[in-house]
Amino acid sequence: MKLISTFLASSSLLTLTNAFSSYHHHHHHHRATTVTTRQLMMTTTPLSSSSQQQSRRDLLTTVVGTATATAAALLIAPTVVEAKDAAAPARAVVGFQGVWFDPKHPDGYRTIRLAKGGKSYVMTLSDGVSKEEMLDEKVEKTYNDIPVKLNDNDNKQLTIDFSFKGGPKDVVGVLSEDGKKLTFPDGNTWVKNKYKFDGVYSVTDTTGKNIIPGQYRVLRQGKERKNKGFTTIVNVELVNDKDKWILTKAKQQGSLLAIPTVDFTFYNLPTGSGKDAKVEEEVIGSLYLVKRNTIAPYGTFVFPDGTRWSQL
Repeated sequence: MKLISTFLASSSLLTLTNAFSSYHHHHHHHRATTVTTRQLMMTTTPLSSSSQQQSRRDLLTTVVGTATATAAALLIAPTVVEAKDAAAPARAVVGFQGVWFDPKHPDGYRTIRLAKGGKSYVMTLSDGVSKEEMLDEKVEKTYNDIPVKLNDNDNKQLTIDFSFKGGPKDVVGVLSEDGKKLTFPDGNTWVKNKYKFDGVYSVTDTTGKNIIPGQYRVLRQGKERKNKGFTTIVNVELVNDKDKWILTKAKQQGSLLAIPTVDFTFYNLPTGSGKDAKVEEEVIGSLYLVKRNTIAPYGTFVFPDGTRWSQL
């Protein structure tokens, strides 16, 4: 934009200079012929001495108006690079949907997503179990379809009733400007999609259009026992339009610092529909973690069959 601003200033100055030069030349030589100023594409004729002062004002008005219009035209039609940069933020959905990390319950999770019908939110909550509790074979307790109430028109506040687990009622959470944090009155702050791959996803085509309305994929970090220890896994929840859940898992195959993608292996993943429906034992999905790349937006899983999961 600095380059365009400099160019506009220079173009306007050049236009003013050329226009007044034409006027000055015409005034001193009293040419009877018509003088055309190329930069403005306008025509002037010789004036009497009584009209010269008015002419200068008119000329200045025309020059400034034309220069302003030229600047507006250039700003309305930016370069291709700037158009892409300007459009990029529109991909980022600032809202409550996502997997939220609660530091008071580091082994658990809170998933907020649109309810069926798309007019309200619901939450799935679990405080999780620690490694010690897992060794004691304690079962994780999960609460589903907890109503979440929006408080205002700008989608910056919500109210949650935690009485179902012995907590307070009507607790107000305030969403940060970047949509990545949710802060409550006691100072506790939830963090959205902490691990980059975790979140709520819709199934989309290459343009980002949702091709299976009402269905979601929820990815969140988890752990499971392996021999005498534990290993980190990715829990994958497949939610259909009737809120029926299928739980499977995935494994991260590389560093989240990889550019531009990191691969995940999904196990026993249902694919296709109708007669083409089947369960793949292993499917590789590539997660794109570079903004403004030419293949897929940031936070998009791309699968071999062309299917995409787009993070909400």
